[in-house]
Amino acid sequence: MSTQTTNDRRKFYRMHFRNQKSGRVEFILPDSDRVQARLLDVGGGGLRCAVSRETENVPEMESYFDRIYVFSTVFTNPLIFSGIVRRKRPLSGRQGIELGVEFSAVLSNVQQINRDDKISQRRIVTANMNKNLFIARLQQSQPLAKVRDIEKREQRRLDLHNNFHDIAHGLPPEERWWFYCVIESLKNTGQRYQKGLLVEYLDLCRKSTDHPLAL
Repeated sequence: MSTQTTNDRRKFYRMHFRNQKSGRVEFILPDSDRVQARLLDVGGGGLRCAVSRETENVPEMESYFDRIYVFSTVFTNPLIFSGIVRRKRPLSGRQGIELGVEFSAVLSNVQQINRDDKISQRRIVTANMNKNLFIARLQQSQPLAKVRDIEKREQRRLDLHNNFHDIAHGLPPEERWWFYCVIESLKNTGQRYQKGLLVEYLDLCRKSTDHPLAL
């Protein structure tokens, strides 16, 4: 599976998924039925996906979903959002129908921070940290890739989040979940980091340390 990020200067970076096995999206309908879609890309503000032309109950423009699940092996756990369909257009050939979704809220716990952890709250990194130190810090964290034991994998994910609490605290709340997704994705893809994703990680670190939010 291959992922990459492109620089969407409208507001957010986008993590792209090249084939059907890379990721999928499930829209939960009011009657609990699910609409399946292929994940095309996801970023801090929304996602794009493609549904088959034969799909029943294809989401309409401006329809709201209080549960949207995003599954991919680059994320340790599924992402959960609420959101609104802002774009709908046919794709060429047999690619289906593209949907653009704007997130209303992030419902998965990937962005949660333990506010009782006084040590991590005080351990704010300084603005003089450079690129090499940020990369070294990422490389020193335990990898998530190829860890088959579920409990061990989850503990490593929690340890990874704890190791980066200080940087996450320096970001706006609406960007913290995305920062955690980025570092999880980098550790899930192993040591051969995706260049664009690494650039996004460094940009978020610099944003946090150059202009940290007050705790």
